[in-house]
Amino acid sequence: MSTLTTVSSLSERQIQLLRLEYFTFALLPVLLIYLKIIPQNWQYLFGALVTMSALSLFLIYRFIKKQQWSWQKVGFTLQLKKDFWLYGPVILIGAILFFVAPFVVDVKDGFNTNTTFWFTFVGSPLQELLYRVYLLTIGALLFSPRVNFVANVSMFAVMHVVYGDPEIVIPSVVFAGMMFTGLYMKSQNVILISITHIVWNALAVYVGIFN
Repeated sequence: MSTLTTVSSLSERQIQLLRLEYFTFALLPVLLIYLKIIPQNWQYLFGALVTMSALSLFLIYRFIKKQQWSWQKVGFTLQLKKDFWLYGPVILIGAILFFVAPFVVDVKDGFNTNTTFWFTFVGSPLQELLYRVYLLTIGALLFSPRVNFVANVSMFAVMHVVYGDPEIVIPSVVFAGMMFTGLYMKSQNVILISITHIVWNALAVYVGIFN
């Protein structure tokens, strides 16, 4: 699948409105959580993520129709074998680190059911729908590839400021964001990027990055 490319067929007014939508959509929910207008309880946080992801799916559907794109162009494909050469090694490294981690750091004896299941196995694909499928696609309409990459990683990092110790969480999330964004910009595959995110998010919970 082709790398995301910048589309320059929009008018200046359309670009300005799209930029407003991009940053409002990415930052407003985080601001509401940070100000505790949305309570920092896992059910409310997860509800906000579900709402944002569902809205992002609607918005990307709107752009697919307007730009006469296919769903495959934004990553909805079953061609897993073709892209596995790129995603597979990253997934494998994450899996191997599960076995290495207990020899290097203190790990959790057990997982909290709510945070592990909802945020890892359900929340990770929802985050990919929001940050990679929606924001990267919209970003490709607005920015150069390099700016799109930096903006996406930055928005992804900002979303995690409400979790745990920022001195530990933010560098970890920036690293993960660079990995996820880089992979998706090279080859758009929603299924494989979601699996990648699930593995690495579970690893982060296992080693206590997210409290």
